[in-house]
Amino acid sequence: MNVKIHDFGVKKMKTKWGTCKVEATHNARFVSLMDQFISKWKYYRDELNRLPVCYEDWR
Repeated sequence: MNVKIHDFGVKKMKTKWGTCKVEATHNARFVSLMDQFISKWKYYRDELNRLPVCYEDWR
């Protein structure tokens, strides 16, 4: 992808599993890029969304 990351963080979130400032809308181009670079991204998204939002064991 040849993308440089300037900042990275982890936060407790209840609904979002990620954000993207490069392609803000999930249009066909975004989906194409995700398919190209992370072929199982829909599976990962679904698994993360399946998990309960109330689990908070942050050690």
